[in-house]
Formats: sequence, structure tokens, C-alpha cells
Amino acid sequence: MRYFRWIVLGVAATSLPWFQLFADAARRTVVWEPSGIDWRDNPPPPTVLQEKIATLHIGDFLIALDETNLRNTAKHFGALLGSKGDAGDALDWICLGGIDSHGRWVMWLTSAEMNGEAIGGFEWRRLSPDESLDHRCRILPRSDGVRLPIALNLGLTESTTRKTLGQPTDARDGTLFYCHEHEETIDKVTYTISNDLVLRFRDNVLWAILVSKISSN
Repeated sequence: MRYFRWIVLGVAATSLPWFQLFADAARRTVVWEPSGIDWRDNPPPPTVLQEKIATLHIGDFLIALDETNLRNTAKHFGALLGSKGDAGDALDWICLGGIDSHGRWVMWLTSAEMNGEAIGGFEWRRLSPDESLDHRCRILPRSDGVRLPIALNLGLTESTTRKTLGQPTDARDGTLFYCHEHEETIDKVTYTISNDLVLRFRDNVLWAILVSKISSN
């Protein structure tokens, strides 16, 4: 009887870390969908003279916003396509994850209805300790890091970011907005090109970078 009791206690002691592991996993938030760019009902008129971010590199792969095909990009990275909404609210995306010297990150390459089949924007942000990526997200090697065309990276302080980018169009609740708009003639048709950059800070550190580019006529 005493021998049996020690077996039960031994099994319980051995199982406790596994129970704790599953409990910790149950408390984690699984990340799959992008949060999107938050705009007010009446966004401010654009003030930035030039496009801030119209391209980016992931590893050696160049993405031109509003031009590079989302499905072809998904094939390149071996990523799955996600989608939600319909008509004007429709959004397609691929989810990519990685790690750098400062921690884990997630990036969504997105395509809204007005972008057709092209990548029209992205959301790149840090992952919190209590977040884990959904199995549908593609984990990239460290060599496939994200490079933007300007000196902007996750982890910068707000003061450094302001020095790099200049005066924002708007600033509120730990978020900076940089809004640009210009007209461009393509195949004898005049388009309005909008390029918006949204920066979110946590504890004075750049936590998320959101970019959108749309061509309309």
C-alpha cells in the first residue's frame, strides 16, 4: 500500500510541470488576423509631401505596395492565405513571423478591395509574451529580416522616430500618423495615390508599424 502511494505521488509530481505548461498555453492569445489600421471617422487632410514607405524587403524579396501580387508572394514564402469580410470590407492577407535581436515579431501583408490582387499594405509589430502565432502563420529564418526604405525599425524611441520622420500629420494616444496624397497619371488616367503610415508606441518604444497604399480614380 505504501509503495502504491509513493507511485501515485511520484506521478503527480512528474505531471505537475506538464499541467502548468498546458495551463500557460491555454492563457496565450493565438494570433492570426491583422488588427488593421485604426482611423477616425474624419481623418486629417494629408500633410506629408512625399511617400514614406512604398516598398519593403523581406530577406532578398522586394515588395512594391499596390503592385506586388499577394498570391505570388504567398507562394514565394510558402504561406497560407487568410481572408475576411466582403465587398468594401474585404481583406486578404498572409501572416509571417520571425525573431530578431530584440524579440519576436509578426507581419501581415494585406490586400484590400481597392488593391485588387496586389499587396496594398502591411502591419509589422512585436509579439507580446502571452501571444503565440497560429499554425497558419509562416515562420521565417533570421536571414529573412524586414528592411524598410527609411531608417525605421521596431524598438525605436518616439523622440528618435520624430527626428527621423519629421512632424506627423496627427498624434494621439501614443500613435503617430503620417498621411500623404498625390495625383499621378498612369496610361492617361489620373489616379489619387494615398500612402499612410501609422506608428504605435508602448512605453515610449515603437511597437507596431502599419502602412497602407491605395490608388483611386
